[in-house]
Amino acid sequence: MSEDSEKRPHPVDDPAPVPVGQLQTYEDVDPYSADHRDYVLMQSRVNLMASSQMADVKANLILTLSAIMLQFGLTKVTNHELAGSHVPYWAVVIGSLLTIILCGYSTLPTASFRLRQYGDNEPLPKGFSLLFFGSFTRLPLPRFKRMMHDMLSSPPRTHDAILDELYGHGQYIQRKKYLPLRLAYIAFLSTWVVSAVLYVTLGGVD
Repeated sequence: MSEDSEKRPHPVDDPAPVPVGQLQTYEDVDPYSADHRDYVLMQSRVNLMASSQMADVKANLILTLSAIMLQFGLTKVTNHELAGSHVPYWAVVIGSLLTIILCGYSTLPTASFRLRQYGDNEPLPKGFSLLFFGSFTRLPLPRFKRMMHDMLSSPPRTHDAILDELYGHGQYIQRKKYLPLRLAYIAFLSTWVVSAVLYVTLGGVD
């Protein structure tokens, strides 16, 4: 073995394993190389957008069916020559109208009629999200730029802003979309059940 080979250090075959539980906090990971965080945040936003679009598709479907049922019910209740009780058809009309209102509410955009601007030093309200247009459009442009520059100055601040936006978006979808959509489906199915029971009980025809 030559003298040069003896002086040259041997490469490390396997790096020392990281002790279990050592990386426990957010700050322990280098934010500039933590690609998994960006992936999780991106995927979470994609999932929220897909859930919102799916709710709109379901609302449009049930709204179309309710409109057809409403037209059918109105045709029957306005036909005075129709024998038998009109109560089952009134149940169809009322249930269809309720379903249409709930579906319309679930797809109704949320926007204030009057856009109130926050001052440069005015405290921001609870639930303010710098990445949501309904929030940052209330800021003056200079303050918006300052806050964006401050947020983009470090990855942890950027991640926190994205987390605030994801949380607010999720709450909005839960309260404004899926809750009225669930009530719309319950009203739609109940309309069929109630109208069928009334038809059998009261007699749709003599």
